[in-house]
Amino acid sequence: MEADKDQLHYNIPKTTSTMKNEMKRFEQRIQLRDRREIITAMGLIVFLIVLAISSNGYQRIGSLLLVAYFVWIIFYLLRAKMKRPVFNISKSLREQLIDYNAYVQRQQRLVDSLLLWYLLPIIPGAIFIHLGFDSTVLAVISGSIVVLSCTYVYYTNKKAARINYPPLLKELGVAIASLEE
Repeated sequence: MEADKDQLHYNIPKTTSTMKNEMKRFEQRIQLRDRREIITAMGLIVFLIVLAISSNGYQRIGSLLLVAYFVWIIFYLLRAKMKRPVFNISKSLREQLIDYNAYVQRQQRLVDSLLLWYLLPIIPGAIFIHLGFDSTVLAVISGSIVVLSCTYVYYTNKKAARINYPPLLKELGVAIASLEE
């Protein structure tokens, strides 16, 4: 660890270049994750609109609740994307790394709380849809589509968070610490 600090301290241009590349790769992974979630939400919105049009009563209520919820997810992801730190020359490298570290920590909290804000709110709409079906087979098929789609998003995000966030946060911490000296 001490050798890493010395290397970072004496080799700032290389560190800056390496960190910039790592941040770019991280941003690409976040964009891929957001794109995957938005596409999944849009697909479910189309499915749920068709279900709402072709049904009545509880199914329509549940479908419309879920459509509103998935529109909110798309908005939430796009809003989180806009909060990405913008690098500018008026800030020191250390300040920019601190801003980016805070951004990465926010992204990690977003993924860590995925169960609360992504999966649990689906339950009321899914219950309404299930109650509206006369056929158990149709209820299982439509419920499976929603549950499998959301479960896929949940597990791919959890896996990505386990792989991507800790190493980047560690590198950012070492870089920030070396710039404090």
